[in-house]
Amino acid sequence: MKKTLLIMMALLAIVSSAVYARRAENPAPTLGVGIMKKGSTFHVYYKADKSSDVKVSIFNAKGDRVFTEVIRKVDGFIRPYNFSDLAEGEYTFEVYDGAQRQTQVVNYHTERGASLAHLTRIGGENKYLLTVPKKSPGIVSIKIYGEKSQLLYKEQLKHINDFARMFNLSQVNEKVFFELTDEKGNSEVLRY
Repeated sequence: MKKTLLIMMALLAIVSSAVYARRAENPAPTLGVGIMKKGSTFHVYYKADKSSDVKVSIFNAKGDRVFTEVIRKVDGFIRPYNFSDLAEGEYTFEVYDGAQRQTQVVNYHTERGASLAHLTRIGGENKYLLTVPKKSPGIVSIKIYGEKSQLLYKEQLKHINDFARMFNLSQVNEKVFFELTDEKGNSEVLRY
């Protein structure tokens, strides 16, 4: 009896080790989705264990599809979705990678008195990402100043769609600030 019990326990240990090893070799794919709102734009962050075609769909509160796209052969991405031309209300993002489907509900409301632009510092160097969301057709003036208020850069944009540009100011050995002015005279200073 003892001998049979020992043999059964040994066989059970071998089988469970094989099952555990097989599970570790072929794990089920995991899907991670996050959504962050910046102004009128929702950024979708996606990460999975393996590459696949990923379908992103957006539905309004009535369940009508307002947008869909397929992103081919990726295991991760960050995508912006601009809602400035949509009505305020509740929307559902659906992300489907062929194996798993994840949905998240967001509320879109326009921000009163929203800023003209957003400035993000990239890394520890003087590299900046300037984003200007679509507000209305017109001209936007961009000026970059050094810490002693000397003009380092100036540009005027005919601004119809969203605008984003990386500014590499690593040759400038001082703090900088950005000044944006639209054609209506609204001005904003961005410092980091």
